[in-house]
Amino acid sequence: MESIPLSVIALFTFLFCLLSRRIADSWITAPMAFTGLGLLLSDASLGMLTPHLRSHLVTVIAEITLILILFSDASRICATRLRHDGTLSIRLLALGLPLTIIIGMGIAMLLPLGLGIWEAALLAVVLAPTDATLGRALFTIESIPLRIRQALNVESGLNDGIALPVLLLFLVFATDGASGDFDASIYLIAEQIVLGALAGIFIAFLGSWAFDWFDGREWMSRDFERISVFALALLAYAGAEVVGGNGFIAAFCAGLTVGNVSRRMPTCIFSFVETEGQLFTLAIFFLFGASMAAPALAAADFPTVAYALLSLTFIRMIPVALALKGVKLRWDTVLIVGWFGPRGVASILYLMILIEHEHEHKIPGLDTIEIVAILTILLSILLHGISAKPLANLYSRRINSVPNLIEHDSYTANRKNSGE
Repeated sequence: MESIPLSVIALFTFLFCLLSRRIADSWITAPMAFTGLGLLLSDASLGMLTPHLRSHLVTVIAEITLILILFSDASRICATRLRHDGTLSIRLLALGLPLTIIIGMGIAMLLPLGLGIWEAALLAVVLAPTDATLGRALFTIESIPLRIRQALNVESGLNDGIALPVLLLFLVFATDGASGDFDASIYLIAEQIVLGALAGIFIAFLGSWAFDWFDGREWMSRDFERISVFALALLAYAGAEVVGGNGFIAAFCAGLTVGNVSRRMPTCIFSFVETEGQLFTLAIFFLFGASMAAPALAAADFPTVAYALLSLTFIRMIPVALALKGVKLRWDTVLIVGWFGPRGVASILYLMILIEHEHEHKIPGLDTIEIVAILTILLSILLHGISAKPLANLYSRRINSVPNLIEHDSYTANRKNSGE
């Protein structure tokens, strides 16, 4: 990377940090700003930066970011709390996520995109995970019921890890399925998922015990506690790869294990993600704008834009409404939960998994999948970024004007749902 674009990136990042609190009060979000910077410096605009999407450096950054996201998101989920206070989250994951994939797959086949059944399935899975980062304003307004914020947060934290095995399975059908010889590939995927999960759980269990033991005796420096989080996530990934498992599955299962076993590490994980982890996320949005946005915008047509808009509305909102049916939530609550399903880093990284897989096995319709997914993510960055704060404030005023709503009381909601 030449010195001029590097200096521009560094200066922009420094200025953004200086103004971060003021910017947080506006409609501008960090993903919006860094995606815009990448697009501005790309070959399609100023031509100052032309990083190649398939370059080794970009692949490494993307893989590390995905490992950290899967690990950190899963670590925030407490299994006990989810069982007792997670009715909405479980519904969104167990019903909403599969319905989103099924409806997204059907719409992709109905529109003239030229995709077959498994390519349509891949597109649907890539765009199924949500990204809480793009709707951060909703989580910073404390007057919004905790139950609603928690449901969206848990959904965002778990749906990317749940969608990953489905993505790998559909990838087998889209590639090896063309020749009809995919029995061995399915067995290999299943083996990778199982070994990856076992490796991640085993490494995280030992790592959690070691962290709690050494930290409890004050053998660890505070400066290195957060580094140990990064190292353990990478260790889970690498350990799974050594035994033939999937490293990303291992990172997700390791995060789940740490979050429910360790007494001390989850706090360090949160601290790491809020600081050092942000750099990787912003780097992905920057590279997304610099490498992927312009070609997709140039190739956009009616069917691709139509699917992108439907993905953010119909394909997301209908499954959410069906999943929450019977919970007796207000219509504006169902609407706000349906709208705040932005597509961000997970979708970018899953798309890059497909692109990387293309080196070994040709994926029919990958160009179309890329265009549609990129347009959807771009629209999500813009529309969810602009609407997050005003819609969150409007919803907060409406919901708090009515006392004793089920949205506010998860215990009462659970009792009503169980018929007590």
